[in-house]
Amino acid sequence: MPRESRRVVFMDIVDGVKMNGQLDSEGQGETGVSLSARFLGPFQVYVEGRAIGPLDWDRRNGGNRMVATIFAYLVAHRKGTVPRSDLLDTFWRNRDGDTAASGLNRSISALRRVLEPALQNFGSSSYIFSSRGFIGIDPDLTVWVDAEEFEETAQRGLSLESQGERTGAATAGVLPVPTL
Repeated sequence: MPRESRRVVFMDIVDGVKMNGQLDSEGQGETGVSLSARFLGPFQVYVEGRAIGPLDWDRRNGGNRMVATIFAYLVAHRKGTVPRSDLLDTFWRNRDGDTAASGLNRSISALRRVLEPALQNFGSSSYIFSSRGFIGIDPDLTVWVDAEEFEETAQRGLSLESQGERTGAATAGVLPVPTL
């Protein structure tokens, strides 16, 4: 996907459509995970069960959604690390090097504070790391993403259906709509 359209996709993710997920008994995100991210609906993030609302994202970055968008990008790419140069090219393509680097640094700092409001200046984040030109979600965290859960469930259901196990496919949440 060309870099210009990749940014548009991640900006659009933040304003998606609603999908139900498995909330804990308090409705505070997935149980047993450090981070929960909902992409298939209004963009929602839970940190250790604490909901991060739209005002949390906006208040920390002068009213724009860049911090939430960068977080979405990092979650989508969390299986590895993201080179700083990729973030600069994706989100600050039309800015000079110093302006872009400053914008990325401010956004990553704001992201760390959104996830950990009590984090001290220059403190080490429990969720976001940056090292040797790379930025990412801590690989030791347990992260749940609704879009991945949906995809895994769909694949499991399709596999069961292809094996003739229609009941298993229906239970997995995937069964073709019968034609009338």
